[in-house]
Amino acid sequence: MPQASMSKRKIVINPKYQALASSIGLLPKKAEKEGTAIYKGRNIIYRLPLENMEVTVKCFYVPALFNRFAYTYLRAGKAKRSYDNALRLKEMGVDTPEPMAYIEDYEGGLLKESYYICRMDEGSIIRHWETEVPDYKKMVCALGAFMFELHQKGIYHRDFSPGNILFTVDNGVYHFKLVDINRMRFGVHDKNTLYNNFRSLNIDSEEETARVGREYARAAHLDEKMMEDIAVGKLRAYHAEKARHRKLKKLLGK
Repeated sequence: MPQASMSKRKIVINPKYQALASSIGLLPKKAEKEGTAIYKGRNIIYRLPLENMEVTVKCFYVPALFNRFAYTYLRAGKAKRSYDNALRLKEMGVDTPEPMAYIEDYEGGLLKESYYICRMDEGSIIRHWETEVPDYKKMVCALGAFMFELHQKGIYHRDFSPGNILFTVDNGVYHFKLVDINRMRFGVHDKNTLYNNFRSLNIDSEEETARVGREYARAAHLDEKMMEDIAVGKLRAYHAEKARHRKLKKLLGK
């Protein structure tokens, strides 16, 4: 007789939301049927109500076979890393949407689907800051100080891009929150590594990138011209790398 496929589910819930355990377990299927997709790419993020709150469910794509093995036996999967990193950021005084749970579904003994669930936080992403932020120069200045705060705490967000930084404004004061946090490192104090955030931030204007570097320098009590040069240098290196990749793809006919 054929053997039934080995499938199991792992659910880890923030103790604060343990009373909602049964409802949280239903969220992945409910999100696909009733949720509003607020992002669609390799992964999908849904927004939907739960009790008296709004939550988001991030559905991670099914990894390739090698990564399914790796996420099962060698390293934590993306949903678990998102949850663990969120808890750690909160402990370190860095804002991120409150983590509620993560869910991992296994098939054939290997990780298949995974989901990260958190509270829905209001805020705007800085991706379209030049056209959508009235006082964007003040926001860019605040962003430089925020970057230094992260680096001072040894936090390296490996995808510190405009789409992964939320901001709110309260009486003219900018407040930032990190999202898409599965690719993070803690305890990083190598400056060259940390300064790569100027590259992933990918503000196209060298003038505005220099502005972020200048504000970073002021917060860190460093030479402003030096930090401007570092920030712009990282941006130029990023664009040069992208150009090389485009050239290679063209040569390969892709």
